[in-house]
Amino acid sequence: MKKQYLQISLILLLTVLVYLPALKADFMYDDRFFVQENTKIRDWKYVGEYFANSGRSIASIFWDGIWRPLRTITYLVDYKVWGLNPFGFHLTSLLWHLANITLLYFLLGLLFKDKRLPLAVCLIFALHPVQTEAVTWISSRGDLMYVTFGLLMFILHHRYRENKRIYLLGLSLLSLTLALLSKETAVVFPLLVMLYDWLFDQRGRIKTFLAGWKIYLPYLVLLAVYLITRRLALGRVSQCPYWGDSLWTTIFTMFRAALEYVRLLFLPLWLKVDYVYDLSTSLLDWRVLGSLAILGSISLLAARDIKGSRFLAFGWLWPVIGLLPVSNLLPLTAIMAERFLYLPVIGFAVWAGFLLGGVRNQKVFQMVVITLILLMAGLTIKRNIEWQEPLKFWRTETGRSPDSYIAHGNLGNILFLNEDMAGAEREYRRAVELDSTYDNALSGLAITCAQLQKYQEGERYAQKCLALNPGNTNALLTVGICRAANDDLDSAEIYFSRATNAEPENEKGWINLGIIHKRQGNWGKAVSDYERAIRIQPGAPTLYYELGTIWAEQNELTKAAALWQRALDIDPDFLPARMNLALALEKSDPARAAGEWEIFLQRAGAQGQPVNQALVRKRIAELNDRTGK
Repeated sequence: MKKQYLQISLILLLTVLVYLPALKADFMYDDRFFVQENTKIRDWKYVGEYFANSGRSIASIFWDGIWRPLRTITYLVDYKVWGLNPFGFHLTSLLWHLANITLLYFLLGLLFKDKRLPLAVCLIFALHPVQTEAVTWISSRGDLMYVTFGLLMFILHHRYRENKRIYLLGLSLLSLTLALLSKETAVVFPLLVMLYDWLFDQRGRIKTFLAGWKIYLPYLVLLAVYLITRRLALGRVSQCPYWGDSLWTTIFTMFRAALEYVRLLFLPLWLKVDYVYDLSTSLLDWRVLGSLAILGSISLLAARDIKGSRFLAFGWLWPVIGLLPVSNLLPLTAIMAERFLYLPVIGFAVWAGFLLGGVRNQKVFQMVVITLILLMAGLTIKRNIEWQEPLKFWRTETGRSPDSYIAHGNLGNILFLNEDMAGAEREYRRAVELDSTYDNALSGLAITCAQLQKYQEGERYAQKCLALNPGNTNALLTVGICRAANDDLDSAEIYFSRATNAEPENEKGWINLGIIHKRQGNWGKAVSDYERAIRIQPGAPTLYYELGTIWAEQNELTKAAALWQRALDIDPDFLPARMNLALALEKSDPARAAGEWEIFLQRAGAQGQPVNQALVRKRIAELNDRTGK
């Protein structure tokens, strides 16, 4: 037992060291929608929506085709603990990965007699470079979570088979339920349990295996209930049409993707987020035939092994079953992805661990294991470092996948945030060239053009985006901005109102409505708009500042001063609020106003901001004279 705890502790320590760079990573890719801009992960009152109306609550934009309420709850918990600090979200994901390593280690100890196997398998599972996307990308947490609960279900099922205690069956079913609520891919776990039972308990005998079908019936009933519930929650089964609008085109292309998965297991190099495929429309495509030849050969070897050691059969069939939900038989928005291998890696690792166990010379075994650790750890650290810096990451991705509209679109997002409008426009245009229906790039290009004062072109791209997705908030906002720039305030108000209707928790819509109402002289509505934005983003000092200016324009200086003070409570270095507060206090409280001006000078100097010190000093002197100082 001490040796076991020593081994698992060593594996966990190595894993933490390898994933330390990931803790410094920023939010990436779809994290923007699922976490950063998703206001519905900021309050417990929305938890019910995660189950009943996931399309409106799972992300900041309407995101159909995904029902993973438990994953969203973990984002809510993270937000309550960490706010929008990405470190906390990455730490939570790493803890899920460590939990999976621990559960896998003890599961293997229950299933197999070879004492070396858990060590070798868990090292491969923990450190394999292909795991980085699932662990380091916050939006992929569902992959970590369903494996946690699935492995727990496997352990409890095995215990139930040993002693037939009904509470163990209940706990096993509960674990499977939690896995399914984390990610739909968990439907494969009952099949994986059956695979082990058939190969190792029944030694590949089909009749004997089928005779014990009743033990699996509760799991199958639970799967049926889940699939019906998920269908009712989403209103459909698949995420999108078949690739190329053809089942056969999808199948032929997936044979090539399957071979790429095999390659990644053996040679995890040239990792990337988006694997771009030109579709194969014929079985006679040489790439399809070549993939079938290799996959078929492995399948034949695995079939022969059913009467042998059975480890090759297990190592092959586990990934095959694990990849079934993402095989695009029910079409997904991705042909393949590295995160889809998070569970399948276990089967590959069991087979590889079995081969390592055949090395009887202890020194040779240790040398091989150490070499594998160094190779995997080095590649995984390298990949985690790539994930750290968004701009560098997406430049790397566009280099590895030059035809990826996703990579170019996300590089455009980063360049836009860095205020490199020319670079953002270039990348967005390339993304639209590669896929004219990519609404993220269309809306990004639209707002970029608006920022560059190309209002007519900006509205044209925004309208193209709205034709594809009428509820795209960013496109609606862009049209409103373009109309407002041309002084068409009534039309701008309509589009900003549509944006707030489409996404009531998006503060940008309310802010823009507030600006329009302010320009129209409708002070009451402007105040209401900003107050609504503040309820959504109570930690944004600029909102209190802008609302203060509205009250100041109505000579309500007491209300204005209170709001500017609130902005300073959040950000003491917010110089415009400090200056306005000092001005507002000059008549009512000259001593406090002088103090605010002194602080203003100090903080402006610390920030290196140019200030007319002579003028400010003159005001301070006049205020001090009035107070007798």
